[in-house]
Amino acid sequence: MDSLLASEAFEFGLGAFFVIFHAYGRFNTPVSNRSSTTRWRFNGCFVLYSGALVLIYWLVTFFAWVSPEVVDRILPLLGWPAGSEMEGSDLFRSPLTIALIFTALLPNFPVLKKVDHKLLRIFWDLAEIPGHAVKLAHRMYRAPYHIFPMKFNEMEREAKAFDIPANRSELTDDHASPAFAWATAWSLINEVRHWHEGSSRYHRFIQERESEYEALSMEFTTLSSRVAAYYRRLEELGGASAAY
Repeated sequence: MDSLLASEAFEFGLGAFFVIFHAYGRFNTPVSNRSSTTRWRFNGCFVLYSGALVLIYWLVTFFAWVSPEVVDRILPLLGWPAGSEMEGSDLFRSPLTIALIFTALLPNFPVLKKVDHKLLRIFWDLAEIPGHAVKLAHRMYRAPYHIFPMKFNEMEREAKAFDIPANRSELTDDHASPAFAWATAWSLINEVRHWHEGSSRYHRFIQERESEYEALSMEFTTLSSRVAAYYRRLEELGGASAAY
């Protein structure tokens, strides 16, 4: 035991690093997992998941160290050449070798695959992946949309540019009016426009979807012209009524 701790400590640590690095790829597959829950939940549950895998790795390595005769019996079953059990036993007592085999077999070997899948499910559930994002989405569906007051002046200027003669109360308070629907669409696309034009971390994401952004801009322009035509028609009908 003392010989194990003295001579293999570095390899144990390096092997654990390989396992943790592999565990991150497993835990964050698909890559949307990290964005479907909170940072603390994701990081905390990843630490627990990787710790569980490292513990299993250390137990397997320790077992191979103290029970080489069992390894000698298992190797022929895995296709290791007969008569080379002793060399195979020495090789499989290396923590680095076991770490590489452990990470390679984890997603494919029947027993390890089942254990890993069960662990992933447990820690994904603890991290609420993707349950947290689903709950937030349902809250957003039910919640009313509010436009930030800091946008009011810019919004009114945009409304005038599109010939939409609506006052601020119609744009922000009357949720049943076409002006409010236009103001909501303007507020949302204005955020996307800032991402597109700025140097934020979303810039590359928007660039990869340039055609979708252009289609969205065209649809907003069409909406603006229709809302403006609606209010012009109201003015015309109002003028006609006053004439009678």
